[in-house]
Amino acid sequence: MILLVQFRDDQAGWHELRCVYDGLKLSYSQYKIVNVLSSFVTKKTLERDFNSADAVVLGGSGELGWEVYENGGKSKIEIFRNVLKKLQEPLLKLVKKDKTPVLATCFGHQLLAHFLGSEVGLDKEQAETGVFSIHLTKEGKNNPIFNGLKRGFNAVVGHKGSIMELAKDKKIKVLAYSDRCKIQAFQYGKNTYSVQFHPELSFEDLLFRLSLYPSYGKVKFQRKKVLAPRVLENFIKIINKSK
Repeated sequence: MILLVQFRDDQAGWHELRCVYDGLKLSYSQYKIVNVLSSFVTKKTLERDFNSADAVVLGGSGELGWEVYENGGKSKIEIFRNVLKKLQEPLLKLVKKDKTPVLATCFGHQLLAHFLGSEVGLDKEQAETGVFSIHLTKEGKNNPIFNGLKRGFNAVVGHKGSIMELAKDKKIKVLAYSDRCKIQAFQYGKNTYSVQFHPELSFEDLLFRLSLYPSYGKVKFQRKKVLAPRVLENFIKIINKSK
């Protein structure tokens, strides 16, 4: 069972599901969906679900980005803190056991980095919206999550929050960066992978997703071939190898 952890309460929720389904190419019966924003989801239920999952995918967020943590209204900040409170302990237990494959994306990437002791915050110089070239580090070029992808592959990126300073931990390896964002991907231990970009999104998906979020502004993008969905294909291979 693949556990998909969501942080959305808007129209993008179903779209994220559809894109992950399409990317992983598994039947619907092989997934369990958990939305951390739900009052039915607790620290205890998350730990139970993590323990029973064959793999975990942490999704992105819409209106609950890192800007809420720094500049949001009182009610939204409370929601954000509640997410941190529910998720931190169960997720850290999972990744530190290092047995279950985990893929964190966008907001999930930032949360994981934060829980591991990294500094995450708003940085206009690192913020990106659109299709950007992802550059692999030496470790990234030889990493199974990027098999079949060359240095400089295109990916859909949309974020205001970024990793400012990665935790000093021997278990963390930087796998990728972009011209603007210095930590586009990292690996923790053997089985946990984290990416700032959206491996589930195509160029057409980008246009639809941005139509849901006016705060990102109306921007016209030049059509580019997006190769990042290969990451999801590679993640399935990693899952199968871990069984």
